[in-house]
Amino acid sequence: MSASAGSVLSLFELTLSQGILYYFNIINDTCNESWKNRSKLPERTTIDADTIALLERLSLVDCANKLGIATLEAAIEFADQIHQVDTVGVEPLITVLEDFHLILREDQVVQDCTKVETLSNASITEEDYFVAPPEKQGFIRKNLRREWFNNIVINSEICMFLDEDLSATFSFANNFCDNTLPFGLAQEFPLYDMNQQAGINYNVLNEALEFDRFFLPKDKICLNSTIFLPANDSLPFFHKWQKQRRMWWRKFSPNPGRYSLTDIKIDNKSFQSVDIVAKYSWGNQIVERLYISPNCDNADEVQHQFKKHNKTIEACKVVSEVSLNSLFLNTICDAYEESEYKGNSRTFFRFHRKLAPYRISLTLAASSPETKDELNDLALYLTKQLRANNVSTLYLFNRTCSASKDSWVQFDELGIPYNVALDENTLKNGVIFLRSRDTTLKEEVHVSELISYVNQLFKNY
Repeated sequence: MSASAGSVLSLFELTLSQGILYYFNIINDTCNESWKNRSKLPERTTIDADTIALLERLSLVDCANKLGIATLEAAIEFADQIHQVDTVGVEPLITVLEDFHLILREDQVVQDCTKVETLSNASITEEDYFVAPPEKQGFIRKNLRREWFNNIVINSEICMFLDEDLSATFSFANNFCDNTLPFGLAQEFPLYDMNQQAGINYNVLNEALEFDRFFLPKDKICLNSTIFLPANDSLPFFHKWQKQRRMWWRKFSPNPGRYSLTDIKIDNKSFQSVDIVAKYSWGNQIVERLYISPNCDNADEVQHQFKKHNKTIEACKVVSEVSLNSLFLNTICDAYEESEYKGNSRTFFRFHRKLAPYRISLTLAASSPETKDELNDLALYLTKQLRANNVSTLYLFNRTCSASKDSWVQFDELGIPYNVALDENTLKNGVIFLRSRDTTLKEEVHVSELISYVNQLFKNY
């Protein structure tokens, strides 16, 4: 970098800081007017195309237009006023604490603890860095729980209440709604303890969900929703609810036709049930059970009385039962895909964008250590910006690949929808390649527009 370009960059960065601008405003208001004499100022700086390209690369600010250049030149001219300040006889500032004596010490290197000793305190390390411990619940399970909660509670047309204590929440919801139907309860609790939850046959659910047999009993979690309705409205709602729940499963699946409804089963107590099944090559798997019960009494309680238009009415309940583990394992099996790509077998996970463990990954292609360091800095900056905008991002620090290698293979295997590729040209023109896992197509995006573009990609999903 030339001296002139470095000075322009420094002044440019200073003028972007509110604190520096405030300092310059004080100079304008309090200093001698002669400092504003244009004849005493340096010649107005002009910005050429090479300087603009350099500033865009280093600051990630898009200045490639007449208005941006004019604003930048005006900012530099404004900053030039500081050259008029008379600093003759002014000692360099060492500390802002002018009223206190600053104690200096000899600048000697003292190594109290080695790198190996420091890293030994971490349970998990990656190269020379600490790795934060993973969450108790993985990313996919966390995303699945969130989407179930959004569908059942947040986006429901019926007033839903979330709690772990069925009886207490039922009483609160009933009083809150003034004994008026409909309303519902949403719960999440361990399956092995479900027998204590009255009125719900969790043993049947535990046996029906075949994916659950791969998990320990203590790890089995049930996601349950119970909606209380007038008896006359319960059957039409039950049929509508079946279609809505099947649509929910299809929404997140790369193979929507996999999900279907079984025939309705009716027992001698007018208890109707239906299952949502996923079709696989090895057989059908039950992923959710829906049923309608002709009464809404809880095991140890008398049947609650509800009212409609000042009349006492009977009520029914429509129940949806999902195992979180079955939901998780089904998502893994559903997303797994093998296909041909450029004559080679391609194995990857086609996770929905909202369910993927990460939404964006970053890869680097560098031919020299110097370029590698610059790309690392840029990748870290982009990672922080994406995460600050709630875009889960995976960047394996200090890991690069050759430009010719298909560096995205490992990220397709992780099911990450998009990969950002940085190379040496990125440092020159600020352009990165954004590759889609599903289409394998790449598109060019300027680094200054990456955040807004990625947010737009995920906005409607």
